[in-house]
Amino acid sequence: MKEQKHILQRVTLSKVSLFFLLFQTVVSLLVILLVHRFGMMPYKYEILIISVLIIFCLLNFLGQIAGKKIRYVMSSLSVLLILICIVCSYFLHKAYYTGDKVTGQNKEVQVYNVVTLIDNKVSMLEEIEADTLEIGVVTTNNKDAVEAMEKYITESTGKQVTSKEYADYPTLVDALYDEKIEYVSVPEAFLSIIEETHEKYPVETKNIYRYEYISEVQLAIMKGEAIPKTEEEKKAEQAAAKAEENNVTKHSFSVFLGGIDTEGSVDKVSRCDVNMIVTVNPVTKKILLTSIPRDYFVYTSVSGDMRDKLTHAGIYGINTSVSTLEELFGVEIKYYVKVNFNGFVNIIDALGGLDIDSKVDFSRNGYHFDVGINQCDGKKALAFVRDRYSFAKGDIQRNYNQQALVSAAIKKVSSPTILLSMDSILNEVSDMMQTNMEMSDVMKLINMQLEDGANWTIETQEVTGTDGKEYTYSNQNQKAYVMYPNEEEVKEATNKIIEVYSEK
Repeated sequence: MKEQKHILQRVTLSKVSLFFLLFQTVVSLLVILLVHRFGMMPYKYEILIISVLIIFCLLNFLGQIAGKKIRYVMSSLSVLLILICIVCSYFLHKAYYTGDKVTGQNKEVQVYNVVTLIDNKVSMLEEIEADTLEIGVVTTNNKDAVEAMEKYITESTGKQVTSKEYADYPTLVDALYDEKIEYVSVPEAFLSIIEETHEKYPVETKNIYRYEYISEVQLAIMKGEAIPKTEEEKKAEQAAAKAEENNVTKHSFSVFLGGIDTEGSVDKVSRCDVNMIVTVNPVTKKILLTSIPRDYFVYTSVSGDMRDKLTHAGIYGINTSVSTLEELFGVEIKYYVKVNFNGFVNIIDALGGLDIDSKVDFSRNGYHFDVGINQCDGKKALAFVRDRYSFAKGDIQRNYNQQALVSAAIKKVSSPTILLSMDSILNEVSDMMQTNMEMSDVMKLINMQLEDGANWTIETQEVTGTDGKEYTYSNQNQKAYVMYPNEEEVKEATNKIIEVYSEK
C-alpha cells in the first residue's frame, strides 16, 4: 500500500514537472520569437539567448529523470526561468510598440479656432441664430485645411459658411478688432505672431469652435546635391539595392531636430524654437550638431520672394522647416525629430539625469551652472537650455547650451547600460517626441551600438549673423527682430556638414 502511494506521488510530481517543462519551452520560444521579430538584439546576442534557453530546457528535461532532489531543484529553476521569460516578453513587446508609436510618424495636427471678441454674447458657434455664417479666413498655404473646416461646420451644425479672405493673420485679427467682421478662423500655431501686434489677444477674444485638421508630413528631400560624387560612385549607388542605400548603419544621414516649447501634444503644428541639423556618420562614428538661430531671416519654402523668421517656418508644418534648411545649406535632410521641451524634464529624469558641459558660469531659476561638467536632473537641464537673458550673446549662447544638452543625451543613450531603463525612457518619449525614422532603423542603430560599443565623436558648430528689424512673411503689419544670416558662416557650415557626411 505504501509502495503504491509512493509511486502515485512520483507520477503526480512527474506530471507537474512535465507541465513546467512544457510551459518553460513555450515562454522560451515566445522570447526567441519576439527578439528575432523585433530585431532588438545583435545577431550574436540572439544566438546566445537562444542557446541559453535551449540548454535550460534540456537540463530541466534531464533533471526530471534524475533523483528527487535534482527534480525539485530543476523545477524551481524552471519556475524562475518562466517568470523571467514572461517579464522579458512583456517588456520586449511593450518597448517595441511604445517605440513604434514615436517612430515612423508622418502626421501633424493643425488646430483651428473660430474666434470672436470677448464681449460677444455668443459662447458657442451653435448659438448663432443665422443659418449663414461669415468667417474671416486666410487660405495662403492652408487652403485644404480651411475648406475642410468649413465643410465640417456645415455638416455638423447645418449652417452655410461663407468665407471672407484676408492676406495674413495679423490683418485678419485687425479686422476682428475693428469690427469689420464678427468671426474669424485662427490656427493656434499663429498665436505668438498675433500677440506681436495684439498683446492682450488671449484675454480680449474667445474661442467658440475648435477644429483639428490632420495632414501628412511629406519631406521634399533633396537628392544629396551638395555631396560631391564621381561618376563611378553614382553608378555604384544606382546599382546598389534600395534597402542597402538606406541602411542607417552604413550610410551617413542628416536629421532635423526641432524643439517646440508649447503645451499639448507634440504632433500639433507649432513654431520651432530649437532648430538643429544633426549629421550622423555611422562609419566614422561621428556626429555633427549644427545650430541655427530661431530668428534667422531666411526664405522659407512657402514665403516666395519674402523672407521670414526660421522659427515661423514650423507653423506651416515640420516639412517647411526641413525644406527651408535644405535650401539654406544645400544639403539633404532625410529625417526629422520633433521634441516638446515642456515635457523634456521627464525624459531626462528617465535617463537618470545628464552630465552637461557648460562653457559659461551663470544662474537661472534657482539653479547655478559652473564652467565644466554639471550634473542635471530634468528641471535643471531645462533651465540650462532655456536661458538667453543671462548672456551677452543671447540666443547664440542658448544654442551652445542646447548643443551641450544634446551631446550629453547622445553620450548617455549610446551607453549599453541605458538598456536597463529603456522601457521607462520610451514611456516618456512617446508623448514628447516623434520622428519619421522607422522603428526598424532605430533598432539597427541600437544593435550596431550593442555590437561594437563604439565611442562617438560629437562636434558642434553654429551660424550667426547681425541684428535687424524687418517685416516678415508671417507678420507683414509690424516689424520684428530678425537676424540677417552671415553668408560666409553658412557656407563654412555647409562644407563641414559635407565633410562629416562624406568621410569614410
